[in-house]
Parts: sequence; structure tokens; C-alpha cells
Amino acid sequence: MAASRRFEGSRGTGGWAGGFTTLEILIVVAIVVVVALVAMPNIMGTIQRYRLRSGADQVMSDLRQIQTLAMTKGVRHRLTVSDCASGPTPCKRYRLERQASGVWPLATSGSGGDVLSEWVDLQSLFGGIRLKSLADGSSGSSLDSVVFDARGASVTAATPYNPINVTITIAHTSGQERSVWVRSAGSVRMP
Repeated sequence: MAASRRFEGSRGTGGWAGGFTTLEILIVVAIVVVVALVAMPNIMGTIQRYRLRSGADQVMSDLRQIQTLAMTKGVRHRLTVSDCASGPTPCKRYRLERQASGVWPLATSGSGGDVLSEWVDLQSLFGGIRLKSLADGSSGSSLDSVVFDARGASVTAATPYNPINVTITIAHTSGQERSVWVRSAGSVRMP
């Protein structure tokens, strides 16, 4: 006689006796592992893009905050950058400042003006993300700050009424980048 599974009723409901074999469970586990391995790069890419977008959103939010403060207080405000103490090169950190009596705070001590925030390092907030560069949107030359005047316009730090376009580059260690544009008329956006 051939061996076969026996159909037995369990408490009168009917069904097959027994459960899954070890081989069946191992096959299902193997399929789940293969699907997870195939999906992992997509999941990691999504996380990287999310962190990059979050870092760029943070910078945009801080820029809009100092722009609003400049317009409501009637005093120039800026986002100023400094090299990071450690991390990938080039890496920059930033803070928000207000000009007081025509003087900006000193980068090392903070004296001479009003420091509105401590140094922000995007790497510590969003792993793998850094502020890569701050550049003149027209010439591409490197800048050390984005300044907003009382009208909310982006101007150069040295000349109060000299409008300037600024491009801020946020980068992930994987090489992906996002830009934040600050236009001389004051618009702050991501392309």
C-alpha cells in the first residue's frame, strides 16, 4: 500500500492531519530571505534620499526663519558656515546670526553680535548628510554666509545693497546631492 496523508476530521470540522514539513518551512524561509536581499538596496536608497531631503528641508527652514527675522526686526541676519571639526571633506556646519550695531558675531567666541543658534552639523542630525558648499549662484565662487537684509533680499555680507543669488549644496556620503537656491529677491527653494 502507498503511504498517503489521511483526511481526518478535527472536532467534526474536517481537515488534513498534521502540519508543515521541515522542508516546506525551509523553502518559505529561503524565499523570504531572497526577497529581502533583493529589496534591501531599494530600501537603503529610499532612506538615503529621505535623509538628504530632510537635511535640505532643515537648511531651507533655517534660511526662511532668518529671512523672516530680518524683515520683522529690520536688521540683517545671516546663515554663516564654518568647516566641521571632523567628518568627510569638505564638510561645513552652520549657525544663524543677527548683526548688532553693524557687527557680526565672531566665529570662535560669538561675541560682537547676536548668535541665534548653536552650530548645526547635518551629519549629526541626519547620518551621512553634510552641507557641502555655499556658492555664488552666478560666478560659482565660494561664500561663507547667506545674508538677508530688512527687505528679505539676499545680499552680500560686505555690501548691504548688493543683491546675490546663492546655491547651497547638501550631499550624502553616497554621492547624491540636493541644492537649495536663494534668489536675490528672497525666494528660498529646492529646484
